[in-house]
Amino acid sequence: MEYGMDKKLHPRRERPYQVHPYGLCFANGNYYLICRYPGYDTLSHYRVDRIQNPVLTQEPRDPLPKGLDLSRYVRERVYQISGTSIQAVLRCENSLLSDILDRFGLDTMLHDNGDGTFDAVVTAEPEGLKFWAMQYLERCEIRKPQRLRQELARTLREGWELYCSPLTSADDHQTIEEETQDE
Repeated sequence: MEYGMDKKLHPRRERPYQVHPYGLCFANGNYYLICRYPGYDTLSHYRVDRIQNPVLTQEPRDPLPKGLDLSRYVRERVYQISGTSIQAVLRCENSLLSDILDRFGLDTMLHDNGDGTFDAVVTAEPEGLKFWAMQYLERCEIRKPQRLRQELARTLREGWELYCSPLTSADDHQTIEEETQDE
């Protein structure tokens, strides 16, 4: 289910989803069902409050993929984005130490740089890690992998261009103002 412009939930497709459930996690103020489609190895995440008319079937559930630790899997997903985890090196101001350990766990490898910063080796899904690092932009830098660093730089450039370009139409601004006044 996803929201439409009418602010109501609409199904993404006609036929129902059939999944093998493995657990729930709480992230960013929402509960997520962690599950897998029959015949697939990758896990999916669905917000519980958007699941409508669930049906419990008598079909046996496929086991978790061999070697998958569900609690570690959840910890490595900064936001509930499924995907393959990578190892990354972050350079952070010392004020972020508790945030790093809370988010990525006490087994995070740390190196004190002696200049008010530290390096942290974290394991996380790259898209979620990028979003996480952006919230600490002035105090956290992705050092490795280079590909993720370049992707974040591209995202920042595109955002900079978006916010630096002048608004071209007073109508756009006026329409938004009118809508907010109606609420």
